[in-house]
Amino acid sequence: MNRSLKLFLLIAFFLLAIASCHLFVQSSEPLTELSAISSECQLVRHPLGETCVPVEPKRIVALDPIYILDPLLALDIKPVGAAADNWLGKKYWGGLSSEETKGLEVIGQPYQPSLEKLLMVKPDLILGLTDLKQYYPQLSAIAPTVLLDYYEKVKFSFKKHLRSIAEIVGREVKAEEVLSQYQTRIEALKAQMTVG
Repeated sequence: MNRSLKLFLLIAFFLLAIASCHLFVQSSEPLTELSAISSECQLVRHPLGETCVPVEPKRIVALDPIYILDPLLALDIKPVGAAADNWLGKKYWGGLSSEETKGLEVIGQPYQPSLEKLLMVKPDLILGLTDLKQYYPQLSAIAPTVLLDYYEKVKFSFKKHLRSIAEIVGREVKAEEVLSQYQTRIEALKAQMTVG
């Protein structure tokens, strides 16, 4: 075999290896589908492909204060970092209290995360919305990254969205507790309104 053919085969093999590691499956539905791969990792299918997510992630970064951070906090998960809006020089967390966000490392703004700050907090999982798809290759190089589609799932059902995040981080039971408490409060409010 001549040298250029060997080089071509080596490059072809390398590209095939990369492609097999990153299965980018475009889906018409923005579902997050889980399937067990090993005891340490589960495969999560999302709008930008498939990601092998740690079964029990410990160092999560939330790249949206309202649609990612808030549900994580509801599931009793405190991320190591989160994106926050900057409003007149102050951090804006989308209605979350200073107590809820205390100790969070700010990783840039929701539409412009800081890759340097992400590297510093050493995440084992990055969660965000598909608005960040242009950053997906860089984010995925830092840690397993799942980006959810706001317009297809989040906007229309907060319950489905909470359950999706709960499945990714292994907190399905906690999600059902949160939704049950929410439903109980709704029923109590309805009862008060009918009495009054």
